[in-house]
Amino acid sequence: AAAVADVRPSTLASLIDKSLVRKQDGDRYDLHEVLRHFAAEQWQNMPAAVDAIQPRHSQFYLHLLAQQTDRFKGRAQKESLTLIGLEIENVRGAWTTAVAHRWLDLIHPALEALYHFFMLRSWLVEGLEIFHAARQSLEEAAAPLTPQHQLIAAHLALREAKFLLTLARF
Repeated sequence: AAAVADVRPSTLASLIDKSLVRKQDGDRYDLHEVLRHFAAEQWQNMPAAVDAIQPRHSQFYLHLLAQQTDRFKGRAQKESLTLIGLEIENVRGAWTTAVAHRWLDLIHPALEALYHFFMLRSWLVEGLEIFHAARQSLEEAAAPLTPQHQLIAAHLALREAKFLLTLARF
């Protein structure tokens, strides 16, 4: 929370003391549902804050996701599935924002881990939809596509094909 929202630990502790923020397991924090709705409404009127926080949010969660790539393939698979499962709403939001802004430096390192997460959870339709939308967004970005755009679009297309093949088996 401190890394994304750029708040001091003392401020976070004060919010916890006032029951505005709840500390959960590990480094997770949660807002009361009423407060979350109020904050979402206020967020609409603060484009400068959105512009400042969205890149940090995407960077934090997509970096966290990218760190799980090798773990999804090894002995720490269960722990990584649990970790990303707890953060999946944040990961989805971070991915969607990164794709919308075409932040290739965030998308590329995270796409393999996101693919593994969806495959291991058997969330095949959602995985297919997310990877298809990301590929389409990149391909519509600019003409002609840069080599980096082409490489990432190819990686996304490959993962799309794997989701389709897996879905065809069921």
